[in-house]
Amino acid sequence: MKAVLAANGLAACSHVIGCVEASDDFVITSGDAVVIERSRTELRTIWAETTHKMQSLRDNSACADQEHEAKKDNSDPGLNVKLSFDVKEDVAAPYIATGVKLRWQFFVSRVLTLTLKWQPRLTVLALKQQTST
Repeated sequence: MKAVLAANGLAACSHVIGCVEASDDFVITSGDAVVIERSRTELRTIWAETTHKMQSLRDNSACADQEHEAKKDNSDPGLNVKLSFDVKEDVAAPYIATGVKLRWQFFVSRVLTLTLKWQPRLTVLALKQQTST
């Protein structure tokens, strides 16, 4: 990051002020003196208080309370995804430029064929109904 800032002429006004750790501790120091020492979870809960109040008024208050309580649980991973497939695998590769039709391609082509085949007849029927009434 320092190299990117320097490459854009911002090295003189950029300073490292901290580092990220795996713990839940949020600590600000000045020299050797600790200025603030709180947990990230506690600070997140405080930050989310306004959102919680608005959700309680706007939405189901019990649901808003549950969501707010979940934010206090540091072990709760929240919404996350575990894929059952490899995102780097090109699943369409075997079907590209091989002439093999997938089921949905067959279905779409069949619907289009039937639509084009019956469209003139349906138009004639509609015109006959309009002229006979």
